[in-house]
Amino acid sequence: MPYLTRSLVGNGAVVELLVGVNEARRQVLERNSLRVPDRIRLPVQIDTGSAFSAVDLRLLERLDIQPIDRVEVRTPTATEQPHLLPQYAVGIALAADDVEMFLTSVEVVGCAFGPEEGIQGMLGRDVLERCLLVYDGKNKTFSLAF
Repeated sequence: MPYLTRSLVGNGAVVELLVGVNEARRQVLERNSLRVPDRIRLPVQIDTGSAFSAVDLRLLERLDIQPIDRVEVRTPTATEQPHLLPQYAVGIALAADDVEMFLTSVEVVGCAFGPEEGIQGMLGRDVLERCLLVYDGKNKTFSLAF
């Protein structure tokens, strides 16, 4: 089981995620002799409070991935109204020790992340349910195994 340990940073537990087109889209592109976009590496915050993983909308545009649906998402805001966010089917991978956990299709929500945030996505429980996460606040580290 690949295992990585990192220091907690200002944004908490941050890991690198590889995001690309999902497997079905990759097959269609290849079948039609079209270029498959390279996966994009992005820093994401581990968020155990989020049911969905999220990816910055600008990165999804770079991959030419179109929304497949819209979902209601509740966030801590000043209103009780849920936000309606676009949903995308992507392929994602976590890497450690030269081994990848590659998920051929995950439905993520598209969100806007500002450069000052230092992250371009969030890793939610939809992916974390396949992992072991140890958050060691006392020693300011976390470990993620998959």
